[in-house]
Amino acid sequence: MEFEIEGTLKLPTLYFDDEKLVVKERDSSKKVYAYTDMSHFELSYKQMFANFATFSFQYQKKSIVIPYNKLYTKKLEHAVDQIKEKQRQPKKNSSSTFAFDDLPTDPFEFMKKFKEMLDLGIITQEEFDEKKKEAFQLKK
Repeated sequence: MEFEIEGTLKLPTLYFDDEKLVVKERDSSKKVYAYTDMSHFELSYKQMFANFATFSFQYQKKSIVIPYNKLYTKKLEHAVDQIKEKQRQPKKNSSSTFAFDDLPTDPFEFMKKFKEMLDLGIITQEEFDEKKKEAFQLKK
């Protein structure tokens, strides 16, 4: 499952791949949502403007609302169906494991790796903040 719903005007572009949704805002900022942490999907057709609607879901206990062009409703419905199907599939035991021994010793490089894991939804914001404190030996 790899496709996108192109953003228009001030609407974000939505990229769907096999594991996550990437929302690229018009200012080039990105938000990444792992399918494993998404639930309670809803497409709302109640809108102020005829061409726009909203896609909402729960992500790590937070409500996320994303506006989209109503012309892409069928494509978005298909994406939601695909996400739900992936969530129903049993989790595979991966033979590959993350080796913490392979992490860089430089604190900046170390944090780049953890930021990447945060963006991919592998770790939580709290875990990232804890590693940041450890890397830079920060005290609260």
